[in-house]
Amino acid sequence: MKLFSFNNRFPDEASCREYLKTKREEQGITCKRCGCKKHYWITTMQLWKCAECASRTNLRAGTVMV
Repeated sequence: MKLFSFNNRFPDEASCREYLKTKREEQGITCKRCGCKKHYWITTMQLWKCAECASRTNLRAGTVMV
């Protein structure tokens, strides 16, 4: 993607975060601690919380943007 196209598609950081969140949820979030696949999104902290062990997974975990 060229820089101009990128800037049009993602005009601000919030749009980038929403895109990453949607893509990660489509793939499924798996807890690295217990293997659970059920997570809750915590908006104020911008991360997922495991329903079983309460481990947290941030938006960039497991990506090249770590």
